Amino acid sequence: MTDDRNYDAPGATEPNPPSNSAFSRQTTAIQESFAALGVIGVSDLQQLKPLLPDLESQDIIPAKETLRKIFLGSVPWGESYKYIKSDLASVSFSAHEQAEITEADRRGEELQAAIQEDIKAGMFPWLAHAQHNERNVNNPYLIGFYQMPDGKIKPLYGPKYFSSKRQLGDSFLASEFQIQAKVVSLLEGEYEKIEDAQILKTEYWDLLPETLRMHLESGEILITTGEDVYDLPQEQLDAVVQSQNLPTELIAAIDSRLTKATQVDGNDTYHLLFYGGSKEGRTGVLMHNENGEMKPVIITIGDKEFVVEMKGCGGREGGFEEHQWRTERYIVTGAVEKEQAVTEFYRLQDDQTEDAPKAAGSITFKRNGADQGYIVRLTPSTVRASYTNNECYPPIDQPEYVERTLSLYTTLLADNLFTEKPMILDRSSHTENILLWGSDRAVFTDFSDHALLADAQYPYEHADTYITPRHMLELYVRMAQEIPGFSVEHNLQQYFRNLNAAFLNHDIDLQIDSSSSFDQAAEKIWDRCLAYQVFSARKKAGYIAEGVIDHDLSQGYRFHGYTKSLARENQASFVGRYHTRVNDVINAARLVTDTLPNDSNASRFAHWVKHIENGDIMTALTSMDGVYKSLEEVFPHLSSEQKLLLYDAYSYFRGLRESVVVPIQNYFTHELDVVTTAQESCPEYEREVLEEANEELVKKQAELAGVINADPASLFTKITDRDELKKLLALGYYGH
Repeated sequence: MTDDRNYDAPGATEPNPPSNSAFSRQTTAIQESFAALGVIGVSDLQQLKPLLPDLESQDIIPAKETLRKIFLGSVPWGESYKYIKSDLASVSFSAHEQAEITEADRRGEELQAAIQEDIKAGMFPWLAHAQHNERNVNNPYLIGFYQMPDGKIKPLYGPKYFSSKRQLGDSFLASEFQIQAKVVSLLEGEYEKIEDAQILKTEYWDLLPETLRMHLESGEILITTGEDVYDLPQEQLDAVVQSQNLPTELIAAIDSRLTKATQVDGNDTYHLLFYGGSKEGRTGVLMHNENGEMKPVIITIGDKEFVVEMKGCGGREGGFEEHQWRTERYIVTGAVEKEQAVTEFYRLQDDQTEDAPKAAGSITFKRNGADQGYIVRLTPSTVRASYTNNECYPPIDQPEYVERTLSLYTTLLADNLFTEKPMILDRSSHTENILLWGSDRAVFTDFSDHALLADAQYPYEHADTYITPRHMLELYVRMAQEIPGFSVEHNLQQYFRNLNAAFLNHDIDLQIDSSSSFDQAAEKIWDRCLAYQVFSARKKAGYIAEGVIDHDLSQGYRFHGYTKSLARENQASFVGRYHTRVNDVINAARLVTDTLPNDSNASRFAHWVKHIENGDIMTALTSMDGVYKSLEEVFPHLSSEQKLLLYDAYSYFRGLRESVVVPIQNYFTHELDVVTTAQESCPEYEREVLEEANEELVKKQAELAGVINADPASLFTKITDRDELKKLLALGYYGH
């Protein structure tokens, strides 16, 4: 049934108290629920429509205000927003407002048609959306920036909500998406004093505003406050909701907030355009007062413009909060880790293209006694390939966009492997990390996750995974499935064709066929390209696997207790404990065989102990797994004291194996994979070098055995002195 009554009639605006009608009761319930939860389900709103014919005049104003508040507080792609705009429009908006919204929608459709025409003509989809973006009642907020092909920064407008979409599962029938709602905030900035500040600078540092540089150089960083210019105060929100023209009044309210912010915004005050929820986000675009308008700080290099991003500037609620779990580790909410800040600073300098993102500076410091980092970078855009559900971003999960994203994804992989400093992304190759600008430009951020093939901190072990370039490649190839809209059924063959084409541009013929799996495709890339690229990059850099020392050997991921104990010892205490444990394990073997004289498991354990007794510690350590199974059978027959003696003696040698031998063996095994596989794709002049490298690794294994079998004083020096460890890990074919 169509409701034709005029809710703008004079009688409809009388401030009479609401009735006790069914419509009034449902509206009150909706209002209370929305006030408590901040969201409302469309099913609650749908219960209002059948009640419209019974709507009484005194119900109109409270119903209208409730629905308008929900409309303003809902994401534009949500069902509640859409339902109010369509099915409840007659009670939510005046006829004039409906006409204005309809005109904005018509204009939006007109712009979308122009966008599609440009894309059909070959234009980069993200450029097409940026080019036709304009501010109107549907797009009232400044939400981002895009560097156009002429090098100029174009502001982007939209609702203050959009989403970042990531596909976490795919089958022939359905896909599972992670849709992360993003809120755009314009947060006031304030300076916070930091301790032990160390600044790394590039030539672009001096292009930053002088007042900002003065604060940064005096040990202060610009961080967020919880004050959001886009968050209308209740009094102002009520005025918008109660106005006779909500779309126009909303823009006017936003503009008045911006004007007020610029009036108190001196040369020493900045705002930060920020994406994220209450616990998400750590980067803000630097904004300031420019001739009475809130605008981004623009840095011009050559004929290219950049906005300034402050990464590690705090969260949306203001400043830094408690730790949160992020990328398999706990970090301070809103913060950047010290190592990330340093790594990103250097990785940003690897790409010298004029329009590429650039580092201005990186600051490391202490806050509350803990190390932290801060990055000042110049970026050509704020647009990412995962952003959607906003007029300035494409519907990224549609087939035509999936194909374009796949093309970017494969090209970035191949191009990054053939730069002057070849690199691959460490576990972060999802589309939210693809930055887009210009006529077809793209790059992977987060830059701190770019792993140089010659990075001395790789490989290392983390969460039961050995992080090597090969492992990163396998993840990268599989993570194409996280591209929104990707389907094995519809996109896999195209994906493999794109990989073949991307590597063929670098004269590598992968020959991945359509029947391949993701892992088989990764193996082709490893065999025909990456293994030799790793070898070549490491050879050029004079590589030593310092990550094995700094992470696996020093932090003792596998057997933390042994590593901590080793770190506290000196040579004398180590030698004493070593001899004690040798005697203990010999005594334990005798005890076991005496207790169980005819038991095969006891005999197996005694045979294992003979290796230790004879000084062949390496053989004993490498054969421990089978012995442990025998001990499990022996344990039930021993007394508590016997169990403790046996456990302590065995655990000591297991700690030596897990904390020292296994990390070094894992590295040598990885190197063997590199040099053996590299022979399949190397230039002819490198073949002999690689064959000799293979032989050297065999000798290195023997050298490791010699270290482990040496007298305990020598062993202690070899496994605790960094220079001695570097000698053990140094490889002649890398120039050592």
